[in-house]
Amino acid sequence: METGHGCILCGGPLARTSSADGYHWEGRVFAYRRCRRCLSRIIEPGPSLRDLARMYRHDDYHEAYYEESAQTEWPPSLRPARKGLRLLDFGCGNGAFLIEAARIGFEAVGVEPDPDTRAVAQQNSGCPVLSIEEVISSEQHFDVIHLGDVLEHLPNPAGTLRQLETLLNRDGVFFIEGPLEENASLVRLSNKLFTRLKWAAGQSSLAELPPLHLSRTSATSQRRFFEQAMHYELRLFEVSETGWPYLLPDSPAAVDGMTRARRMIGYAAVSLARIGRRFGLRLGNRFVAIATPVKQGGEVGVGSPLG
Repeated sequence: METGHGCILCGGPLARTSSADGYHWEGRVFAYRRCRRCLSRIIEPGPSLRDLARMYRHDDYHEAYYEESAQTEWPPSLRPARKGLRLLDFGCGNGAFLIEAARIGFEAVGVEPDPDTRAVAQQNSGCPVLSIEEVISSEQHFDVIHLGDVLEHLPNPAGTLRQLETLLNRDGVFFIEGPLEENASLVRLSNKLFTRLKWAAGQSSLAELPPLHLSRTSATSQRRFFEQAMHYELRLFEVSETGWPYLLPDSPAAVDGMTRARRMIGYAAVSLARIGRRFGLRLGNRFVAIATPVKQGGEVGVGSPLG
């Protein structure tokens, strides 16, 4: 059976049955329902605008989670070929990406909705950090717009990207990266097993956290969103495995047996993804994409100042 709500990625119908995992936050349960069209999972009910503002306050979100964000690996094709190229980091968080973008030669600008976060990011990076309204009203345009671990947080991903398209220069590109929480991965398989075991033992599988990720995708459904829903040309789409959350950069050396087991699974997942890549398998929990909007009439900007 289907709900009356549509998928926020493709507009397809959602199944009525929810997944066992989800969130319990402020007295409400948020769970995932699979889209029958693109096979992504979408959180239901969707958080309200008030919920979103509460969830992403600087002290509740960025100070608590941003240190865990993945480190960006710059695709060689995005390194600027000349000075003066401009980059917008939409959802710049603490400003770490802006620092790297400026270091390799971009004139970088950040966007954050929360005023406290904007102030911190600007202080950390030395780059201008504005609201999206301020960027639009200033009539600035950019050669690269970066979204790092952002799409999964958006209640209307397509609408946001359409808005950002108006800020791209003629041959500008999107540089997008994020998680693939529904993709084939040894860590994902293990997580599903642990969730089912907790459920069978009568324990709650709901995390006592806000529903930060509104959508979950696989490599196939993420590509489908870019190519079929957005009609973008993908110049790059790569899948990798980090072992998260079983492998964390700052994990303590002394750990219990369960943590050691999870660590082993994480290392095995990374190795398996590398081996699978040789055989054309897209195993992993993250993607990186370079996408170009198709112009009216089907034309794609092919010239690029990036080199």
